[in-house]
Amino acid sequence: MLGKLLRGLALWIGVYGILTAIHFGMLWGLDQVRNRLETRFEDQYGSEVVDREPPYTTPEWLIVGLDIQPIQWLESLAMSAVMSLPVAVFLGLGAKVFRRGLGFKLIGVSIVTSMLMFSLLYLLNEQLSAGYLVQAKPPVLIVGTLVGWVQGWVASLIYGGARRQGGGEG
Repeated sequence: MLGKLLRGLALWIGVYGILTAIHFGMLWGLDQVRNRLETRFEDQYGSEVVDREPPYTTPEWLIVGLDIQPIQWLESLAMSAVMSLPVAVFLGLGAKVFRRGLGFKLIGVSIVTSMLMFSLLYLLNEQLSAGYLVQAKPPVLIVGTLVGWVQGWVASLIYGGARRQGGGEG
């Protein structure tokens, strides 16, 4: 009994660390993609093409949709750890509860939880600066879905593999 509990806890802590790394790495990478796209659009079409004011043009939708900017790497890493904690908790509970279709269900749980965490970050950014700068609502949906999908996919691989090996209570 204690062995199963410790194994499940170790598995959950490992998943939490991996989810935090995915969260931080994806947001850093999406910020780099956004910077390059913004520079390319401004070079091709002029500096007025990206003004981030509604109504958005087609190039602006790409820029605004990915517009989550890390403030400092250490503060962003801490915020990624905070934002990944509820995702890891709900994925661990989902891996314990769901029997069939584990992968799709965990991806769905991860996307919903991630979008909720990004919406809380958006609301928090109206009051103070915390890890990432979110100035509009489209990144809450777009980046939340992208990050949640990857986190759920990786968690379903880990929990599905642990379940097939005969253990993996998470």
